[in-house]
Amino acid sequence: MKTLKRIVVVVAVVLVILIGYSTVYRAGPHTWRGKTWGSKVHRCDLTVCLAAGRAVLNGEDIYEAQNIRGWYYIYPPPFAIVMVPFALLPVFWASLSWYILSVILIAGAVRFCVRMVRDAYRYSGDTFWLYVVPPFLVIWLL
Repeated sequence: MKTLKRIVVVVAVVLVILIGYSTVYRAGPHTWRGKTWGSKVHRCDLTVCLAAGRAVLNGEDIYEAQNIRGWYYIYPPPFAIVMVPFALLPVFWASLSWYILSVILIAGAVRFCVRMVRDAYRYSGDTFWLYVVPPFLVIWLL
């Protein structure tokens, strides 16, 4: 059983790293030490949010903000305010930071849910599978 748990943890870590790589790659292209890396066809709406964050900083209309593909910002104004610190970073670091923050928030939400299940059902067994199964059920959405 310990071997199975280790395999599951390794697979989970690899998936988090691969999804993170894909997320940052799709926000490209990025220039790193003179080399271009990332998607040549910009495939991410994060840059729209970063443009809205810059619009907040400049006192401009956030709904006129758009990325290089011409996509307009369509989210609520508080989200544009949240994006201000990320708008100050280069796209590579902003996308990486946003991904790491998202992983931390998802881990916190899963932890909260496990605690709720454990308390509501007075579950005293091994909580490992309570932490693992729900994320694996929804990972295909990513």
